[in-house]
Amino acid sequence: MNEEVDNTQERPVVNATRRGRTAVRAEQSASRGRNSNSRRSSGAAHSATRDRRQGARHASQASASRRGSASPRNPKRRGGVPVIVVILLLVVAVAASVYITRAVLTPQIEEAHKEAAVAKSQVSTLTQQLSSATAGQSSSSTNSSSNSSSSKEGDSSKNESAKGEGVDSPWTKSGKFTSGDAVLDSEVKAFCDSIANSSMDRDTAVLEVYKGVAWSEYVERDAAQHPSGKNWRTEFARMYYENGSSGNCYEFAAFLSYCMQYMGFDDAKAEGVLIQLQGGGWGDHGIVYVTSSDGTKCVCDTARGTDGWMLPESTYNVQMQDFENA
Repeated sequence: MNEEVDNTQERPVVNATRRGRTAVRAEQSASRGRNSNSRRSSGAAHSATRDRRQGARHASQASASRRGSASPRNPKRRGGVPVIVVILLLVVAVAASVYITRAVLTPQIEEAHKEAAVAKSQVSTLTQQLSSATAGQSSSSTNSSSNSSSSKEGDSSKNESAKGEGVDSPWTKSGKFTSGDAVLDSEVKAFCDSIANSSMDRDTAVLEVYKGVAWSEYVERDAAQHPSGKNWRTEFARMYYENGSSGNCYEFAAFLSYCMQYMGFDDAKAEGVLIQLQGGGWGDHGIVYVTSSDGTKCVCDTARGTDGWMLPESTYNVQMQDFENA
């Protein structure tokens, strides 16, 4: 009996314990449900935020792509160097090339023209010499077959021919020029006409003739070292021309003086002088005295090249040499 009472008292305790456990489990289950719902809500919120950010990023990229296609930030990728710039650079390059070519070639062309003029005068000289030699041989054979009286007449006629009547000159007032030597007259005319032409005024033409003489080859020949005699000017002028337009200062001065006379400067005259040197002492020299177009007394010194043209007479301190009576 007592044992049954004890069993009856134990059941309520067991049942109460079971109900407590059930309640705990229910609470735990409810808590897990709430946590799961919270996590699902948070995940949905995060997903929505991520979707919004990706959508904004895609929209921004699309907008930038549209702006880039409308007006690219780097125009060089699209068009390169403008065509007009390339054309201007080509024009500048061509102009520079033409300018440089002219600057280099023009002096060479002028020098070639001068050399051609000298060559032309030399050919003319050789032709005249051949003609003179042929005429001399013919005259010699004729004279050898004549009697003494005809020989004297031939000599007299030859002397008259040597004096000459001059040659035509478009630069002198009379239209004529003579040095007193027919051969030299022809040589002077050939030289001047090969350089000067009717398109030039007289001062320009005579300057070009002066350059032609001044730029000739300077050669010292024993026979031309010491001028002497009344005819030294004609002799030295012919030596200059007949030796290929070359010689020393006396030959240059003699030939130039006759060229200037042919060009209308009637008082041009070659003189031998002793000229005072800068370092002291005196040196013998040949120069030309002449009156310029404006009436100034001048000297021309071929030894100085183009710088020796029409210098004032006072430029040099000189002593005249009397070659005519030497």
